[in-house]
Formats: sequence, C-alpha cells, structure tokens
Amino acid sequence: MSNRLTKSPNDPVKPALDNPLWRYSLAVYGYSPLQQALLDLQDNQGAQVNVLLAQGWLQQQGRNISPQQWQAVGQLLAPWFSLTHSLRSQRRAIKANASGAMGARLYTAVKALELAAEQRQQALIYDYLQTWAQGGAAGAEVVFSGLTPTQSEALQGIFRQAWKAAQKDKAQNN
Repeated sequence: MSNRLTKSPNDPVKPALDNPLWRYSLAVYGYSPLQQALLDLQDNQGAQVNVLLAQGWLQQQGRNISPQQWQAVGQLLAPWFSLTHSLRSQRRAIKANASGAMGARLYTAVKALELAAEQRQQALIYDYLQTWAQGGAAGAEVVFSGLTPTQSEALQGIFRQAWKAAQKDKAQNN
C-alpha cells in the first residue's frame, strides 16, 4: 500500500473528480457570505480556499485530521496551488484589460482552466482524506488551518449557515 503522505500530484493514479467533497463545495460555495469570507481570506491572508472547504466538509461530518496532516496536504498540493494562483491572476488580468468577444472567450477559457485545477485539487484532497480523516461528533469544532481562533470560529458559523442554506435549496428543488 502506498503512503498517502508521499503521494505526488503527478501520481499516475487519478482520483475521482466528482466526489462528495466536490459536491459539498459546489453546494455551499453558492452561499454568498461564505464565498465572500473565503475569497477575503484567500486574497488578504493567502488562505487556500480548497483546504478551507475541505475543513468545512469534515466539520460538517464530525471528522478532522491533525495539523501535521493538514500541513502534508499543503505540501502535496503546493504545485497545484501555484498553478491555480497563476490561472486566477491571468483570469483577473484578462477581466480587467481585455474587451470584446475575443476577450470574453479568453476569460471564459481561463476561468474553465482555473475551475478544472480547483476540482483536481479537491479530488486529491478527498483521496487523501479518505485515508486520514478521523471520526467524531457531527458539527465538531475545527480550527481552520492558518486562521486565528476568532476567524476560525466565525468561519465555522458561516459554514454551518451555508450548509443549512444548501440543504434548504436542495429540498426546494426536489
């Protein structure tokens, strides 16, 4: 059995892109207070949105991994974080500077690449978490990586609200 701590982002084993973490993220990210909080943390503190979403997903399930394991996740995904950051910067530059139909097509293409890179990150995180996440009580408290306890507590509340909103939307659409 391979050691998940040493798994490379270039590993030939391809984790499933459509997984419960990805579906959770799509559901809760539509909640605008959560989206704004995550983007603020990303832009102002260098937080990794996919890691925060994974922590929120684990919190919702009452699961967690150790700070050292979160650090290993960060090391595993460092090349993907760099790629995604580069794509995000390019997308924002295109949005600010490009115009016309060609600019719109280029923006859409780069945005799709950025989203694909985000999805790949989440697939790798999900694969990793299947090996390491520990169980606990549903809604257990999680200290989000790289955040102060106050920020972490506030983000926990926003994640809970986002999950409730996502569940309400799901019920209304069924």
